Amino acid sequence: MKKFGIFLEFETSENNLINRIKSSVLIKILGQNDYFLEKPHLTIYTFTTNFPTTVISDIFKKLFNKLNIKKISYLRFKIFKNDLLTGKDTLVLLIKKEIKLLKLQKKIYNNFNNYFYFDNKNTNILSKIMLLNYKKFCFSYYGRIWLPHITIGSFNYNKNKNKILDLLDIDIPKNFKVSSITLNLISKLKTKKISTCK
Repeated sequence: MKKFGIFLEFETSENNLINRIKSSVLIKILGQNDYFLEKPHLTIYTFTTNFPTTVISDIFKKLFNKLNIKKISYLRFKIFKNDLLTGKDTLVLLIKKEIKLLKLQKKIYNNFNNYFYFDNKNTNILSKIMLLNYKKFCFSYYGRIWLPHITIGSFNYNKNKNKILDLLDIDIPKNFKVSSITLNLISKLKTKKISTCK
């Protein structure tokens, strides 16, 4: 069984900005942390499958031969409390949930749903609506409960909130330029890019 993620990735200037924010937070905070070393991206969909990587990659290439989303709109910083994957609090750049992003999610579901594998491992930690989404779409954050975001890092917010208050003063552009949509193979150790559409 394999896990895949379909991400939006950004132009160099946006990557540099996000990485500067990641670095400025990381050097200030105390305690264990996660996600800070990940390459900046916005997750559109993740799913598990038993099909070979070549099959999934071929579908992706046929589906995305041209990138139609050129920019996304930034809203504000947000903390996701008690991240299910890390057990900590995750700081993100919240992105406006525009129709074009919801259509992109739906397009992925419509073209990949016959290849999904429902893995019930650890589903007991999901809320009722997340579990329903996962059973139907193989992605807990599909549709109306999805909050598109770019992750900065995960840490104990209560211990560190006074150290990152100056983030509110950072001048962040209202729009982020998108460079590509990518198919990625996700494992516990690393994320490997399989295919890219620009």
